[in-house]
Amino acid sequence: MNKQIPTYFYNMAYERVFQVVDISLENASITDTRTYLYYGLLSAQRSYDSDRFTHYMTAYKETLLEKALSPLQQFQLDFVLINELIEANHYQTALQHIQKCFDFIEQSKEDFHLEYAMLTHDRAMILMIHGQLDDAIKQYNLLDERLLHELSLEAPLYWNVIHGHLASAYIRKKQWTTALQIVTHIIERSAVRMPLAATHSLIRKQFLSYLLDDEPLDFDYCSEQYARLLFKNKFVLNTLHIDLTVLTAAIDDPVIHKQATNWLLSCQNQSL
Repeated sequence: MNKQIPTYFYNMAYERVFQVVDISLENASITDTRTYLYYGLLSAQRSYDSDRFTHYMTAYKETLLEKALSPLQQFQLDFVLINELIEANHYQTALQHIQKCFDFIEQSKEDFHLEYAMLTHDRAMILMIHGQLDDAIKQYNLLDERLLHELSLEAPLYWNVIHGHLASAYIRKKQWTTALQIVTHIIERSAVRMPLAATHSLIRKQFLSYLLDDEPLDFDYCSEQYARLLFKNKFVLNTLHIDLTVLTAAIDDPVIHKQATNWLLSCQNQSL
């Protein structure tokens, strides 16, 4: 079993995951095959590679004919299905799968701290989608400093995603100061290791700094950052667009408001 594959996945090096999976499947045991396919499915899901996802899921289902799932493998399958359910707007069913995964982690003697963080994030996102912002923030606050520190070392891009969505919750609550503190923290932590991962936060910071400190809103700079976005899938872009809509609505100056509205509309048209 290639021990690096979880590291590749949690650092969003999805092409590396695919290389390992495709090379390793032929001679792997059924247990290792399911583990490889688990990370392959998650990576295909997160990179919106539907053809590869279908291919891996077909291969996974074929293994069910040979041997029943172990509790760990059932947990992994539930974990994969959560993202599919969220994408399909089946939020209640997704929450049921999230709870099943939490129950498994609680009963297990193994360490699933990264999965715990991702499940907490998924539950918070569903709450945020439904406008339950305070409950979403409470979910994020379940991730203590020790866990967040481990996440920053082992899966820094997921640390970034979690904090980015926490900032989104505060933006939608119109708590600009707290949101600015979070996006500034993201930018500072990302500057050395993964600057492209901070592009979402750099755009949010432009708007927040204008609202709080009356700093000029540089739409050319925002456009440059938008073009460099590391994550451009529909779900992430929709989250960013909602944040920017809330921020734009708070602009009092009619000229700046119109400029911001037109700029945001152009971004939304690009993503269609």
